[in-house]
Amino acid sequence: PYFMLSTTGPLVQAWFARSLGRVPYRLFALSNLGSLIALLAYPFAVEPWISTRTQAIGWSIGFAAFVLLCAACAMASRNTAEAGHAAAAEAPDSPAPRWSARLMWLALAGAGSAMLLAISNHITQNVASVPFLWIVPLSLYLLSFVLCFDSNGWYRPRINHVLLAAAM
Repeated sequence: PYFMLSTTGPLVQAWFARSLGRVPYRLFALSNLGSLIALLAYPFAVEPWISTRTQAIGWSIGFAAFVLLCAACAMASRNTAEAGHAAAAEAPDSPAPRWSARLMWLALAGAGSAMLLAISNHITQNVASVPFLWIVPLSLYLLSFVLCFDSNGWYRPRINHVLLAAAM
């Protein structure tokens, strides 16, 4: 289920962009905001009040609903595929990103994951092996995705490069 959920995100975003002709980054920010809210709510609103068995049944029902919704999106996207191909053929070609930009994207994506892993590892080894302590770094990680993908106003590459270098 994890593999299916994690790999479906880019596919659904491509369907969204193709069918509506809009950039799907706002949806990515909203998705991470939902993950952040769920992360913060789980220890207080779900875990103490809902049994593990009921949670498992809920996740199974949610996964089945996710599969059905993805199938519906696939069918809707299939109907707009021909129109999208025709519009793409008429659109002017933009130059491909340079290799330096591609390497920077890869490095920045890896840096966020590496920082989260390093902080979680440090907490586990030097503070305590308590999952509740991992909520803060994971919340900051998710919040960074919300801020960077929400709109153009939050993300400033030069400032973030300096902050990344200082954090490392």
